[in-house]
Amino acid sequence: MLFIPSASYFLAKLWIILSAISMFVFLSNEHIAANFASFSIVKFSIVANEVHHFEIAKILRHWGITFVVNLIGGGFLIGLPMPF
Repeated sequence: MLFIPSASYFLAKLWIILSAISMFVFLSNEHIAANFASFSIVKFSIVANEVHHFEIAKILRHWGITFVVNLIGGGFLIGLPMPF
């Protein structure tokens, strides 16, 4: 038998996705993705030596935390409900 989803099915998926995005933004995590590019731009520019505590270990730590948070927020909370 062929499964034909109803409008309420799509609305439920949309509600789950939007609530996950809202939680992500409400918890102030929306800036994390922008920091990937910002760190790269600063690190490879001439002002990198003038920024205090701007070492590669701290950048990699931040990127690691960012990766895990984005995996949970974007991959599981937003991406997991999509196929269902």
